[in-house]
Amino acid sequence: MQNILLNNRKVTPDEVIQEFNRDPDRHYKYKLAIVRFKEECCLRGLPLKGQQVTTNAVVQGFQSVRAILDLARFKELCCLRGLALNGQQVTPNEVVQDYQAARANLELARFKAECCLKGGVVNGQRILPDEVVKDFPDNPRGKLGLARFKADCCLNGLALNGQQVTADEVVKDFQAVGVFLELAHFKEQCCLRGLTLNGREVTPDEVVQGFPNSPEGKLGIARFKEKCCLRGLLLKGGQVTTDEVVKDFQAIRATLELVHFTEQCCLKGLALNGHQITPYTVIKGFQFIGATLELVHFKAECCLRGLVVNDRQVTPAEVVKAFPESPEGKLGIARFKEQCCLRGLLLNNQQVTPDAVIKDFPDSPEGKLGIARFKSQCCLTGLLLNDQQVTPQAVIKDYERGGWWLERAIFYAQLALNARELNGSLLDNQKVLEAFNKLPGDNSSRQVRYLIQRLKHPEQYHETNEAREILQTAWQILNNVSIKDDEQYRLQCLLQFMAMYHELPIDGQRVSAEQVYRSLTLLRSSFQNSRLHFFFLSHCHITRQSVNGRHIHKGQVLECLQSFPAGTALRHALGFWFEQSICEANLMENILHNLKAVVPARWDSDGVYRYAISASQHSSAAAAVAGSGALQSSSKQWLSVGEPGLPDIQFPRLHALKLKALEIIEEVNSLYADPPILITGSYARFLQNRCSLFIDIDIQCTSDESARKLLEKLQALNTDSDTDIPQSIVIWAIPGCQATKQPKVYNVHLNYGDLGAKLMGLHISVDTGVTHEKAAQMAAPGVERTFSDLSFAEQTRSLNDMLVFLVDYLDLLTVEFQKGAVYELPETLLFNNPKNPDERIYGLLTCALMSLSYAREFIARHSSGGKPDLPPDSLQEAYQRLHTLTATLQTQLNSHAYRDDFEQIVKGLLPTIQTESDDDIERKDLIKLVLEMLQLPGEAQ
Repeated sequence: MQNILLNNRKVTPDEVIQEFNRDPDRHYKYKLAIVRFKEECCLRGLPLKGQQVTTNAVVQGFQSVRAILDLARFKELCCLRGLALNGQQVTPNEVVQDYQAARANLELARFKAECCLKGGVVNGQRILPDEVVKDFPDNPRGKLGLARFKADCCLNGLALNGQQVTADEVVKDFQAVGVFLELAHFKEQCCLRGLTLNGREVTPDEVVQGFPNSPEGKLGIARFKEKCCLRGLLLKGGQVTTDEVVKDFQAIRATLELVHFTEQCCLKGLALNGHQITPYTVIKGFQFIGATLELVHFKAECCLRGLVVNDRQVTPAEVVKAFPESPEGKLGIARFKEQCCLRGLLLNNQQVTPDAVIKDFPDSPEGKLGIARFKSQCCLTGLLLNDQQVTPQAVIKDYERGGWWLERAIFYAQLALNARELNGSLLDNQKVLEAFNKLPGDNSSRQVRYLIQRLKHPEQYHETNEAREILQTAWQILNNVSIKDDEQYRLQCLLQFMAMYHELPIDGQRVSAEQVYRSLTLLRSSFQNSRLHFFFLSHCHITRQSVNGRHIHKGQVLECLQSFPAGTALRHALGFWFEQSICEANLMENILHNLKAVVPARWDSDGVYRYAISASQHSSAAAAVAGSGALQSSSKQWLSVGEPGLPDIQFPRLHALKLKALEIIEEVNSLYADPPILITGSYARFLQNRCSLFIDIDIQCTSDESARKLLEKLQALNTDSDTDIPQSIVIWAIPGCQATKQPKVYNVHLNYGDLGAKLMGLHISVDTGVTHEKAAQMAAPGVERTFSDLSFAEQTRSLNDMLVFLVDYLDLLTVEFQKGAVYELPETLLFNNPKNPDERIYGLLTCALMSLSYAREFIARHSSGGKPDLPPDSLQEAYQRLHTLTATLQTQLNSHAYRDDFEQIVKGLLPTIQTESDDDIERKDLIKLVLEMLQLPGEAQ
């Protein structure tokens, strides 16, 4: 079972059985030993006589020798691992009854403890920690089991007697039973998680001192120092060097641990003896100690990361061939093929299909969980299984069937973050939080991380309340945790930063940069916390945000950067990002300075309100552009554009991620004979020289299917959680409204870095009335292939259709609202949460005014010139119709029955604004714009 070689070869299970059978007397202990060995073969998937050992065979073996306790223990393992007996799952109730029949009180208590930690159910009810504590017998082994369970409760946030178990209680229990090695390991966990002991954090020095002077203790110290080195925790006031860790492992001859550490150094770019560790060195190390499985796992990592070994790439075929013929090897092949499938890597010059991945997973508990997780990825990315889409409902059922409640809650969060429906409706934040609440222990960190991703910058006034609510909910969740760890303190800092950046209150109070800085300085020293500190200082430097009345200088940011080990991938990525950010932020400052005198407060060409450029807008715009350069291949590629009335300016080309998004659009279009995805909005007009500035990229899909396929493909822009600088895709769905002919819309944000800054935005609308025949082929700078673009004339016609609808149905909809009808209207802004029919009508009028403002912007765009994309007669016809419809709608609004009441209600909102935050300035400008639109005469301007 330990894979130890005998005569230079592995001992087979059949040979072991033969040795047992050599005893002529076949005493009871030998018979029992044979059954126990068969049990191990069954659990590990090792064959006997060419066949798998079944659970039924093991049960019959234990029954034949009347080993009641062994049988109960085996059934417990079957229950916890999901192995079937007689074709049925073993229930916790059966295990409890078997232990009670065997009078095995300690084993019964341990099993209940395991069920409690996993959220298991016995007799239809969840097992509570208080019940488990009562079941442990009052003897030395029972006291040890109780101490271990209380340690698990402490680390997982489970309450006993209504209160959190403190680290101090656990330490006293371990001391009472005299298990000093376990006590040292518990203190190690407290240190790594940032838990307090005796009112203060457990330091790495205390952990090292607590390990006993034994071989196990020395190994524990070496492993802990390795973790300190990789995480940046200070020992004796300084960083633990890689050379120190190597010496410790060498001193105790822990060769496997030593090679594992050199593997981590190689992957993270850490130097040993002043030299970088090459993949070849790691491979030689694993080969020297005969660690076959570990070797092939490292080769798989090299293949997936594109690392070069001996001047060539490791191919997927090499990796698959290298896995050993064992249960662990089969599972490793399946997991590797899964990654090849999801990343599009070729295996033997062919794509790895999802069906092939499913077939490779072994029929084991780990294999079944692997299948469920892979199916969830297929569901999110649109991969087909058996030529059919994997539905969210099917994934949820798999997780529930296996009792994997944490994975179920995580999948709920993924569905919400990707705007995927479950049972015909989108998941709101409350449903996701409830899914985590059903798990045992403290899951506050997971809940807050989810809410942080849901928190987007309020681009319009009416989005502010939602952002405020999300922020306050996340803050309250953390405040409700009585014993916080390092992760929770870090999340509090992040929430404070977001409150400061978005100008949102926490507990009714504004958050200053000084408060954020002070909270960051209170975090303990680690690479993860230093990275958060680095991003905050960078933000303050780039946006000229003062802290304690002083500006953050570049030298302070670079000093923070020096805290990361030289030569590491993390330090390189952070340094590159910072330098590129400074370059592009300086350029944006010049652009905004030139535009400040000529850009009024208005709704931009995409119907999004942009107030007059202020000092804070300089900062936010500079930060946005700074983020956009993080992954740009060349920071010195600029576009020079301009339009009448605006200065000729230089603007950065699309960064690599937006280019990738455009490539994904064309990839989806290539799947259809008639391309269903079209570029529109300000970016299309930017390419047509009809506007000089664009914020995000607008896309129109001609079918729901193409929109969903595009969203699935965009998942490729997500990165793993262990990347140097994380980035994630978040999708919001805005339902369409048939009553007002409003299309369904998806807003896509790519968040970058620890502060969750929005790096890229895509606005995707689904409009079945638009067809590919109305599109033109356009070339974008930096994109190899052309893409389909909705022409300016066609955009004008689309707007005309909207105006026609409003002219025809404004009065009819007003009557419908008077009768109590309820429709989801876009752009209701000041009346986004109507409480009665009158407020719904005010929202309708606001929506009409915004469409009118949008129309006047189009008239201005027509007047600005640009190369016509249709014959002059066709363009002129659309232009004249736009003029006529604009004047007609204006006249209709001026004579609307609710016009005067609406004006008085809007005027009454101005005195309610007391502060001068950017949010309030935007709200004031919006009110003024609405009032100005009401005063315009009924003719096109």
